[in-house]
Amino acid sequence: MGSFGQALGTNLGFRAGDAISGAVLGKNKHEKAAIAAMEAETASKNAEVSAKQAEIELQRSAQQAEIELQRKKQLYAFDAVVSEKIDAIVKYRFSNEKEELSDQLSELAVQIKANKYYASSNAEAKIKNKYHEALFEKYKQGVRTLRAKDANYPQLEYFEQILKKTSRSKSIKKYWVLIAVATILLIVFITTMSVLLFD
Repeated sequence: MGSFGQALGTNLGFRAGDAISGAVLGKNKHEKAAIAAMEAETASKNAEVSAKQAEIELQRSAQQAEIELQRKKQLYAFDAVVSEKIDAIVKYRFSNEKEELSDQLSELAVQIKANKYYASSNAEAKIKNKYHEALFEKYKQGVRTLRAKDANYPQLEYFEQILKKTSRSKSIKKYWVLIAVATILLIVFITTMSVLLFD
């Protein structure tokens, strides 16, 4: 019986405390039900917002995938055009006449200057570099042909200067990271040696 009395006292205490707090704070059973309903509605709205956010993220992912697919298609089309141009360069034949050969080399020199070598390693730059390489190799072939026909031809020196300048520029762009690291290491080495020698 003692435990029944304790349980009754505890229950009466809870109910009395609830009644007092309801009177002081203005809360009643209906209000508690309304609060519970609002909390349920808020949870439902949060779930809807989360679902919409997930849907938006899914759409964004699909759009990014579509953009990437279009970009790849454009690169393949660009690569196909460049491959056709490279095939045309390979088939290009030099004239047997020195003056015509000189004109052809001048045209190739302009093409090489207009289609420079790119230091970037992205896909588009790699495709453009293939075209530059084809032009440059054809130009070298033409310079060798002109040199074989007449080593004293007046413009041969000019064509060889373009060849050297383009080759040097391409090497610098191709290996600029290695050149930069080597330069830094050289500076550190010289600085270290001068400190060690003068201390």
